[in-house]
Amino acid sequence: MAHASEVVPVPDLVREEWHHVETVAETVFRLPGLGVEARTELYEDRTLRERVEDATGIDRLWRFYVATRVSFADRDPGESGLLTRLVVSRVDAAIRETMTDHGFENVRHRSTRTTTVGEREVELLTYGAVIPADGRRVPMEGLVAVWANGGYHVAGGGYPAASLADVLSVCDDELNGEHAGYREELRSLLVEAVTPGERS
Repeated sequence: MAHASEVVPVPDLVREEWHHVETVAETVFRLPGLGVEARTELYEDRTLRERVEDATGIDRLWRFYVATRVSFADRDPGESGLLTRLVVSRVDAAIRETMTDHGFENVRHRSTRTTTVGEREVELLTYGAVIPADGRRVPMEGLVAVWANGGYHVAGGGYPAASLADVLSVCDDELNGEHAGYREELRSLLVEAVTPGERS
C-alpha cells in the first residue's frame, strides 16, 4: 500500500527548471478505520516571476504547479465512486486554499468533468481567479487533474490568462506573448503526470 511519505511524481521539466516552494504532508481526514493522508509538492515558475519583477518591480508568484499523492494510512479501500467524489471535493477545497494563500482573489470553481487520459479515468477541475497588481487585476486560470493509481494522485497549476505586458502596461516582447502557451504547457504536464513513460 502506498503512503504519503513516498516521493510525489513531478514531471522532469518542473522538477529541473522550476523553483520548489514547499512540501506539505498532512492527514486530510479520518473515517472509522480509514485515515487519508496527503503529501503535496508546490513549484513556481521563478523565471517568469523574475522577468515580471525586472520589468515592473512587482515581485509575486504568477505561475505554479502542484502535485499531491493521496494515500491511506490504515487500509487500502480500493477505488469507488463515493471515495473519488470525496477526494475530489477535498482537492477542490485545497486548491482554492492554495491559490488564495498565494495571492489569487475571487477564486471560483468553473467546472468538473470526467475524461480519459491514456487508459486512466481522470477528473478535471477548472478555475478562474484574478491577481491584483499595481492597481490592475490580472485574470488567472487553473486546471487540476485527479486520478486513481494505487491511491489517488493530483496534479495541476495556475497561470496568467492574459498578456502580462498588456495588463501591466510594460514593453516586453517575451511577456507579451508567453501567456498563450501556458494552458497547453500545463495540459502537456498533466498528461505526462497521468501517463508517465507513455508519451512519444
